[in-house]
Amino acid sequence: MIKSLKDIISKNPHTDSPIEELLYVELKRYDLHPVAGYDIFPFFIDLAFPQIKLAIEADGRQWHSSRRQIEKDNYRQKKLENIGWKFERFPGSFIFKEKEVIAAKIALKYFKGKLTVDQEMLATGYLVKFFTKKDIRFAERLATDTLERLVVTGSEKLSPDLSTSRIEGRK
Repeated sequence: MIKSLKDIISKNPHTDSPIEELLYVELKRYDLHPVAGYDIFPFFIDLAFPQIKLAIEADGRQWHSSRRQIEKDNYRQKKLENIGWKFERFPGSFIFKEKEVIAAKIALKYFKGKLTVDQEMLATGYLVKFFTKKDIRFAERLATDTLERLVVTGSEKLSPDLSTSRIEGRK
């Protein structure tokens, strides 16, 4: 069990910062394995999924808040987008507070077809919880749509603890 940022960093010394490490660890919960410090000369990407050209950038205040650095980040992003890369960029403060939501978004948006039913339900749960705080109607639609799709594709795939009656009871 991870207890502190030091524990997180010691688990994978390949990332450059604690916020990158937080995302790396969360993505592994979905059996996703980003490449840390991916090199596309002359650029580096914090966390990358090269097979689908997905770049994940963890923007800590120390390195990504000056006008010059923001311009440099935007230049690099545009150059890479021009050759087909997609970007997901998150500020460090949001990563510290909502790492589970970020990993859930990435898992569902880019890897939905590769997730197990349990992983998909876990990710949906994080997003529902997050959006319930922000927009209850959106959260209800997301939960209902996901549940309906899972039931249509075969409710026998659901774990016993993820039964329809248990989820409907939360309304």
